[in-house]
Amino acid sequence: GDSYASSMETTDMASTLTPGSSNYNVMVSRFDKAANGLLQLQTAGVVVLWAPFHEVQSNGWFWWAKGSADQFKQLWNLMFTHFASKGVKNTIWLLPYSGSPSAAHYPGKNVVDFAGSDTYGDSQPFASNYTRTVSAVGSSTMPIALHETGYVPNPTDMFNNNRAPFVLFSVWCNDWVQATSKNSAADLRQAYVNPLTITRGQLPKF
Repeated sequence: GDSYASSMETTDMASTLTPGSSNYNVMVSRFDKAANGLLQLQTAGVVVLWAPFHEVQSNGWFWWAKGSADQFKQLWNLMFTHFASKGVKNTIWLLPYSGSPSAAHYPGKNVVDFAGSDTYGDSQPFASNYTRTVSAVGSSTMPIALHETGYVPNPTDMFNNNRAPFVLFSVWCNDWVQATSKNSAADLRQAYVNPLTITRGQLPKF
């Protein structure tokens, strides 16, 4: 299903990855639905940061991470290939690890544009997340994102000796961005007005 609750259930991954099975057919129909939405955005000139399988890790809590690492890579490649066959060209593919990045779950640079990890710890700039992700993808040239965090990082600390030079960060809204006990207005301001930060309004027209 499409709900958060259903994403935490379990599926028969072997069946899901077998062409012609009922699980496979349902999954591909979901891929088609997503591809059609992406194609609408593509027609409108919109580039999409696409992170399809959230918080991947060994023995993860979402169904796509409850099988083997090889099954996850098959799943990733299946979606990537299927989208390409539909003519989808406007996606930047982000591999969104949890806080425990796994090299075994890395599908390869030919099908991943960004890799990232997330954390709700408070030890910004989250250098260990950065180095663990770099280690998992095996390349210092892969852009690394802090794709989900509770506490906003300080860009000055991030780029001090390149401790954690994340290419982007996303702070969880509501309970975190709006909770001054976790992120004060000053914390948020220092991150977004920092000369090392490029905000959406400063991005070029892709």
